[in-house]
Amino acid sequence: HNITGPLPPEIANLTNMRSMIFERNHITNPLPNTLPLMSKLTFLDLAMNRLWEIFPSWLCTLPAIETFDFHDNFLRGTLPAECYNMITLISFDVSSNFLDGTISDAIRNLTSLQSLQLGENTFNGTLPETIQFMTNLTVLDFSLTTFDGGFPSWIYNMTWLTGLSFGYNDCNGSFPAEIGNLKELKVLDFESNQFSGPFPEVLFSLTQLEQLDMSFNLFTSTIPDSIAILRHLKYFYASGNLFEGQFPCASLAQMTNMSILNIRNLLLNGTMDGCFVASSNITEESIENNMLSG
Repeated sequence: HNITGPLPPEIANLTNMRSMIFERNHITNPLPNTLPLMSKLTFLDLAMNRLWEIFPSWLCTLPAIETFDFHDNFLRGTLPAECYNMITLISFDVSSNFLDGTISDAIRNLTSLQSLQLGENTFNGTLPETIQFMTNLTVLDFSLTTFDGGFPSWIYNMTWLTGLSFGYNDCNGSFPAEIGNLKELKVLDFESNQFSGPFPEVLFSLTQLEQLDMSFNLFTSTIPDSIAILRHLKYFYASGNLFEGQFPCASLAQMTNMSILNIRNLLLNGTMDGCFVASSNITEESIENNMLSG
């Protein structure tokens, strides 16, 4: 974690290297344009560094790359056309940068892609409908982006998705019942939107959920006892809504996989006594600013 300055061009002499991980350092630009000479490199992780440069087109010409992770840097500009020809790519994460422009329909060329993380950039235009034809894609994140057109209805066709994140996108109104089509979801994050109405019952049909983040919306009424149906749930975030009424203690006691519970800043009442007797997995419990006892 103490590597500073640019990577040396000579790093490309490591022609047999398959994995290069420099996450959480202080690496700066310029990136060496010799990297594509590393013909066996399949895993490149330069996340959480200090790369300020315009996204170089040659970076998308790594011949064998499968995992490409540059999240939490300061990369600027548009995604180069070369990025849509990375046919070996399995995971592509450029979230939390300053990328802009549009995402091309040609993204469907990435037929091996399983994880696409575009969140926290300033892309414009619409999220391409061609993404729905990428049948190997199981994780899609477009949180805190500026795509036009609201939530894309074609996502409901991607019934094989296991992870979907679209927080901070100004979605409003009732929560879409069509999300219930996505029965394979394990991670669902729609925090910091403006969805309203009671707790969405459609969520109870997503019985594979392990992580649910619905915090900072405008949901009202209670957290129903039927939440116990989500028996695989490990991480539950619901803070910053308008939930009120009785805390579903008995239901949570049945959810023995629960590890993180965040329900602060609500209007729940009742007791916490005995809620987690059956569960020894709770590592983080945030319940402050309610009217709970015990």
